[in-house]
Amino acid sequence: ISPIGRCGKTNLATALCISDEVRGGLYIGLEEYSGYQDPENVISDMIYLAKERSPEFVAYIDSKVVSLEAYSVLGYLQSYRDALALELSDMLWIKEQFKNWGRFTTIAWDIGQAVLKDITILESFDQIIVPVLEDEVSAMKLQAFDSLLEKEELIKVARRTKKVKVPNALPESAAMQGFIAKE
Repeated sequence: ISPIGRCGKTNLATALCISDEVRGGLYIGLEEYSGYQDPENVISDMIYLAKERSPEFVAYIDSKVVSLEAYSVLGYLQSYRDALALELSDMLWIKEQFKNWGRFTTIAWDIGQAVLKDITILESFDQIIVPVLEDEVSAMKLQAFDSLLEKEELIKVARRTKKVKVPNALPESAAMQGFIAKE
């Protein structure tokens, strides 16, 4: 997640999936407006099934994963409005379903700047990586993000947040994979 646009967030999420050599990585696109189209609306359906605590959740997810050469993709959010329905309890439930499913060792959620109505959702993630840029406007946006975490009393989340300057490189490139290995 990052309050800054064009900071390498999607490339980083994809690179994290590519770098998982155990069972592979799964990319989940949760940006406000994806550059990719998902005609099946998989992420929105996933959110609906989670909200309903559907026993069909894992079977649905399993049937919708697209295996690419170096990683897998679940889908891309068609409308940020669907993600606004997510709450912490939903994300904890989703995480438990993925854990029980056990198909992937890395699941990278590419979260846009304004898709979470409930910022406490960040408590559900094992790692929170915030790509940054080094300019004045980006610094102000990061300060606003940090202030929000403080205001919501998410001190543990703030401590677990790792800010990184992502190289301007493709996810599968040696530069990006070297960056992943180093971090």
